[in-house]
Amino acid sequence: MIAKVCILDVDGVLIDYFPRHYQVLKDYAKDYKCKITSLKDYRHKRREGFKDTDILELLNPDKNFQSFLPYKLSRIEIPKYLNYDKQIKNASNTLEQISQKASVLLLTARNRKKYLKLELEKLGIVKYKSLMLAKKDQSKKEIKKITKWLRQYGKISQTIYVGDGLDDALLAKNLGLPFFAVTMGYSNREMLKSYKPHKILRSITSLTEYFKHEQP
Repeated sequence: MIAKVCILDVDGVLIDYFPRHYQVLKDYAKDYKCKITSLKDYRHKRREGFKDTDILELLNPDKNFQSFLPYKLSRIEIPKYLNYDKQIKNASNTLEQISQKASVLLLTARNRKKYLKLELEKLGIVKYKSLMLAKKDQSKKEIKKITKWLRQYGKISQTIYVGDGLDDALLAKNLGLPFFAVTMGYSNREMLKSYKPHKILRSITSLTEYFKHEQP
């Protein structure tokens, strides 16, 4: 296969979002007087399949956390917390290399495009053709919208999808695209194997080897 279009999920592929999500959890714990774990342990537990509320309940079994989700959703995409995001190591350099061989398209389930574009620029992630916000809900309407977007840049048969989770794997399948899974997000290697990806990559930097070997 010769890939001419490369779709990249933003969070978990280009951006390390764990510090941001952890900070929201940490602030919630402070506001509601709860016990909290370390960032290292938080990252580990999330990659083992624990939700934020699961982690809170483990440390605070006598409390109810129905208020957490609204708390998180109202904060997770505002600049105060976006400042905790970090570029995954060498992501911008890798993006630049890939962009010389294929059209790079960014896909995200976030809701605030303006803030995301500013964040990408701040992190030096600028070598892409287009950015789309998508619900990743696998609906026919969503698939049709994304397919139309893709066809502006190349053939579906020459497109690959790079993501870090089950929603990405399902979306790639519904779009008819080979799925390349990276291990930097919420899903660990064993989880990713169950999604039956085309390949599992340690990080986005491994993509350069793919293009090097499979591009003419």
